[in-house]
Amino acid sequence: MKKLILTLWICLCSFSFGYSQSSDEKIADAMNNSDWFALDSLYQTEPKDSISDFFEIFSRCLIGNRLNRPDVSIPAFTELFNTQSENLDFGNMLNSSMMFAMDLSRIGDNKTAAKMLSSTLDSIRTHLDSTTIAGVQQFINQYKALSKYDPYKITFKNSSGTIPFKIVPVGPEKNNSVLIHLKDSYINGVEADITFDTGAGVNIISESLALKYNLIPLEASSTVGGSRHTKWEIRNSKGIKNWRYDCY
Repeated sequence: MKKLILTLWICLCSFSFGYSQSSDEKIADAMNNSDWFALDSLYQTEPKDSISDFFEIFSRCLIGNRLNRPDVSIPAFTELFNTQSENLDFGNMLNSSMMFAMDLSRIGDNKTAAKMLSSTLDSIRTHLDSTTIAGVQQFINQYKALSKYDPYKITFKNSSGTIPFKIVPVGPEKNNSVLIHLKDSYINGVEADITFDTGAGVNIISESLALKYNLIPLEASSTVGGSRHTKWEIRNSKGIKNWRYDCY
């Protein structure tokens, strides 16, 4: 994302003619520092006539995408591509399309996500390396596979309902970290222990657990990275062993 914003910042002067630079500079700084809450605050408080059209629209794109507010980002991305496409280079266009597809998938519109991302990839394929193309294609395959189903939706028998949960403290007490733990949860009729980890980028379960809950495997793949743990034995002055783990 930093690389993306740096490209935008280089082109800032062409977007900002006639506007006050101070607001655009503050917004660009928040984007470069990946400070999405600061970006949201700036967007709400800075005078709109002091923000260039491009940064006004792109702010809404990032605020919605990074703060999980697709109701904000989806209209913003639509406006971005309809009115600012000439200001997007190949890298910016691909990154914006990836975020747009992500948000479309969040609301369950995986068919549109796959179609839109495929169209973008086809239009700039000759400017991308094989590794990038393969990575984007994985997401396209994922959205295509999900489009056969109706995920991410909650239904109730009546017009409203309740979802019982409890707050569970985790980690050192000084961090005040908590998780949301659902009560009386079931997956396909099988009792399940479900906890929401709002900071998780990817959630992985074992094949045996997937079989237990009768989950349907998708015809898609995803590349994940892990960490390697190296254990070192260190002896202090009294010969007592201490252990250190290096993760990388």
